[in-house]
Amino acid sequence: MTAYELIEPDEQPFQALLGEIGSSIQDHILMGTRCRLGRAPQEGQWEYRAFANGALALVHRDATSRMVVTNELGSTVLASPEAVSLSVNLLALKDCQRGTTEEVFARISTLHRALQEALLMETPTVVITQLYPDLQHRPPASRREIDLVPHREAHSILFIEG
Repeated sequence: MTAYELIEPDEQPFQALLGEIGSSIQDHILMGTRCRLGRAPQEGQWEYRAFANGALALVHRDATSRMVVTNELGSTVLASPEAVSLSVNLLALKDCQRGTTEEVFARISTLHRALQEALLMETPTVVITQLYPDLQHRPPASRREIDLVPHREAHSILFIEG
């Protein structure tokens, strides 16, 4: 999986970057993961991750246990709570783009694309250079600037996302 660093939870990165809609995205991730898992994840099992290309995610730490998860189309897949939460991050970012200002839409679209690339691709097309106070991004300087490694459950992440 693509390298990442942990972000202190006190920083509230979604809120710092997107304001009020950042809280909605975080709630969407927590509730969506809970619905997909069929149970509430334990407290202390969540962490904010900043990936090598600048992508941001709120992720469940459990990458080892497996459970049957149903996607929007009613199909099932065996996935870890980590993979489920990463998939729900992508869904939340996609869902929260609607009804926003152009500026917020552009920020959320960039975050979605960067996270999708961090989880599923080997070569990025976008590098986020600064999250706040203003999101700044650029294309990679070269193919070798950042090495992305698809998540070991990339297929499950895509499948859950629908």
